[in-house]
Amino acid sequence: MFQDLWRMGLQWDYPLPYELQNKMSAWANGFSDISKWKVPRCFSVYSWGGCSDMKLLCFSDASERAYGCCIYLEVDEKECKKISLVVSRARVAPLKKITLPRLELLGALLVARLLSFVKNALKLPFDIAYSCFTDSNIVLHWIKADPQRWKQFVKNRVTEIQTLTSPSNWSHISGKKNPADLLTRGVSANELTNSVEWLQGVENLEIMDSNTDNGSNDERISHEEEVHLERVRSFSSKELNTLPVLKSDELKGANVHVLKLVQRESYHKEID
Repeated sequence: MFQDLWRMGLQWDYPLPYELQNKMSAWANGFSDISKWKVPRCFSVYSWGGCSDMKLLCFSDASERAYGCCIYLEVDEKECKKISLVVSRARVAPLKKITLPRLELLGALLVARLLSFVKNALKLPFDIAYSCFTDSNIVLHWIKADPQRWKQFVKNRVTEIQTLTSPSNWSHISGKKNPADLLTRGVSANELTNSVEWLQGVENLEIMDSNTDNGSNDERISHEEEVHLERVRSFSSKELNTLPVLKSDELKGANVHVLKLVQRESYHKEID
């Protein structure tokens, strides 16, 4: 809402447009629900050394309006598994419009930084297990590849993500199961305070963790298509007389690759 007001360029004493008045009133009324909300802060009744098993579960997401992440701690207490929300972060999307995959990448970077902070703040074991999840197959592809292949924006952020986390610890999750989705699509205070998923994470998490969805064969980008696209990129960035003519199958492979990227960017919710 505040970003919308900024875009409108309204002065401080100007009345709000009617549609924003309703949104602002609903937002302000939600404070009564927030004030009554009780969030459990006890992660375990035992010290870290007394827990048989621990794991951090990290989720990131983005929309055209915002990107964010949340981290949960899973603790096994004498054969009783407990999952608790530790921390979350959200940022509004920049005023300068950038593509959705890049916003998803910013969300992934945010969760990588927050993971490092949580480990230090809670004094968790150095070798504690962790898993990071994103509902963007494009971002997952970026993170698992050599960052030198990408342009500056993507390369710099993927490099930092790979420094803070291991690419092998990143997996895909359906957008419908991603708890970070609450941060980016926007929910009312009443919906948030009554959300069991938000405080306790994803249902059947152990099933999702052992059978991680990394996308269907149609959604994944094959190595052959990647090679074709790289040749087209090189061709377009150099003098025409320095490279041989591209083959038809290479052009077709690059075409398929670009189409998949565009489809994932424009229809990611439907695909998930």
